[in-house]
Amino acid sequence: MRYVSFFVCVMSCVSGCVTVKHQEQQTVQEDISDVRIIMQRTPCFGTCPVYTVTVTGRGDVQFMGTQFVSKEGESRKQVPVDSVRTLIGMFKDIQFTTLKDEYEDRAMSDAPSAIVTYATKDRSKTVKHYLGDMSAPEQLKKLEQAIDRIAKVHEWVESPKE
Repeated sequence: MRYVSFFVCVMSCVSGCVTVKHQEQQTVQEDISDVRIIMQRTPCFGTCPVYTVTVTGRGDVQFMGTQFVSKEGESRKQVPVDSVRTLIGMFKDIQFTTLKDEYEDRAMSDAPSAIVTYATKDRSKTVKHYLGDMSAPEQLKKLEQAIDRIAKVHEWVESPKE
């Protein structure tokens, strides 16, 4: 009987700890409401799309198409906050704040640039990336593509199929 009581006591402690830990995981989520991610795509000597896209921690997306886009001017949409959290995770994974401020080696001419800013109410970091600079980290290129993908800029950049 003592063993049964001991076993029941141990099991209730273990399940209680698991429940507390599970509850902590559910309630502890970083507040990202003040996050702003901005990416500007600059012109090249050809027909490269020129636009600025801003994604907020609340899932708001603002697109400002300037040149060689299917939708010029301002457009807005919403994306899931979980998608924004994924994007923020990418910034953390590549240690965006430790990247150089510029990757501007002009080994190849006629390329556009991507200028990415990650901002919160406390700080801001901008990285300028000339897309002809082959020394830029591959993770930065993937981050730029992810911003486009999560903001769904293809809806405003690509020409409609006829």
